[in-house]
Amino acid sequence: MTIVSKPISDLKDLHRIHQFALEYPEQSFHIVDLAYRLCSPAAQDFDNVRIWVDEIDELVGFAVVQLPFSTVDYVIHPHFEHLKDTMLQWATGRLEEVVKLRGEAFGFLLDSRVEDDANALKCGFVLDDWHMRNLALPLSHALEGPVIPAGFEIRLLNGNASGYADLHRAAFNTKNMSVDWRERTLKHPTYRPDLDLVAVNSDGKLVAFCIGWVCEVNGQKIGQIEPVGVLPEFQKMGLGRAILLENLRRMRESGVETILIDAESYNPASQHLYESAGFRDISRVVKYFRWFEPIIAI
Repeated sequence: MTIVSKPISDLKDLHRIHQFALEYPEQSFHIVDLAYRLCSPAAQDFDNVRIWVDEIDELVGFAVVQLPFSTVDYVIHPHFEHLKDTMLQWATGRLEEVVKLRGEAFGFLLDSRVEDDANALKCGFVLDDWHMRNLALPLSHALEGPVIPAGFEIRLLNGNASGYADLHRAAFNTKNMSVDWRERTLKHPTYRPDLDLVAVNSDGKLVAFCIGWVCEVNGQKIGQIEPVGVLPEFQKMGLGRAILLENLRRMRESGVETILIDAESYNPASQHLYESAGFRDISRVVKYFRWFEPIIAI
């Protein structure tokens, strides 16, 4: 069988990628929240996206160089695992192009479920000292109700992309989130406005956020929280816990059976929050790191 790689040609291919990941959830590092990730600015630049297809143009794999997340989103059909080397080599080559175009160095990560990933090592990546914990919460038992701190209110975002972008950047101390990115999520077919929550203080200031995503995986309605954050000056007040529990409650009422969330191993605060809400480990993703530097001509 002949397999061909090619760039995507339009936004319909991003939808095609999303559907492919849903068909092979065991092969994906991001399933439910992939819609959010495919709305990123990097995914809109088709030079950052590659697909692999067979003779009848059926998708067998894809890779997206996700610059805002400093990683590669990729899924490979289980019968074509041998393509992983080719896919990661393409992604590495694309990153070398980006660093040359930017003229500045940056670090990048590859996800893997094994600590001796020959493909990652071949591309110049080394095993890093942190990992991502994949957590799950089955909704077969009663949930704790949210306790909203006095002087605050949890409500829907109601399409306020600009306000959200400012809140996200301040909460995570990042420049990655943009109004355009947020507006794309609002228009995505899987977007749930009833699961797009913010917390506001008595002055109407946005101080926290929590977004829920839902899709059907293997006949089961699965939810995922991505992302959740609180402004630094409003942390340790119970807002993160309250807005998370409110989103979990809403998901359960809408028929979600299991909720997923990811926790970085170096962030004890988020791990404690998720565990206190009942989330437990289901898998682990290790990280391989490589530093990319522009080649300076002498």
